Amino acid sequence: MSVSSPTAPYTIDHTLGDIVVNIPSSRKIPWTLAIWALMWLIAIPVIGYFVIININTAKGFNLIVPIILLALGLFRVYPALSLLAWQLAGHETLEITPQAVMVRTQVLGLKRTRVYEAEFLDGIHAAPPGYRKFSFLKYGMGSFEVQNTGPIVLVYKGKKVTLGGTLDYNEGKPIVTAIQQYLPQFNRAGQPR
Repeated sequence: MSVSSPTAPYTIDHTLGDIVVNIPSSRKIPWTLAIWALMWLIAIPVIGYFVIININTAKGFNLIVPIILLALGLFRVYPALSLLAWQLAGHETLEITPQAVMVRTQVLGLKRTRVYEAEFLDGIHAAPPGYRKFSFLKYGMGSFEVQNTGPIVLVYKGKKVTLGGTLDYNEGKPIVTAIQQYLPQFNRAGQPR
């Protein structure tokens, strides 16, 4: 039996006896994030090119400096690019069995699977999602916030693990309720019995 509301971006599937929750990407991208990432993607190669062609080895300026500049530039733009890729093409699948919660994350063909054993789950609840602030320029021209943590919170071995990065709080609550009803060790409040 597959359950989802017509407006929900996710599906909850009970067909095989286990619960499978599919959460696609939201495809809601702040235009300032796209401009910011594009600006850095253009600026880094251009600056690197001009630095490399102007190398004067007689003065001791070698190829290490441009490589360091390029690495620092890529380190600066990586969070925005990964967030942009997640918003465009991310997909998250939660498979809940009585033994474990398996989370598969896929972005642009790259997959990552994490398994959380049910016996080490200390709690599960819905929480308001977290946001990350990006500045378009250093001094605040066009800053914006983007959701970077989801509303589904698993407490696993004393650490909080957030899931469902493209969902809001009201969309995360039914998923948490379905997981709590399926795992026998949790009551409705999400705490161990």
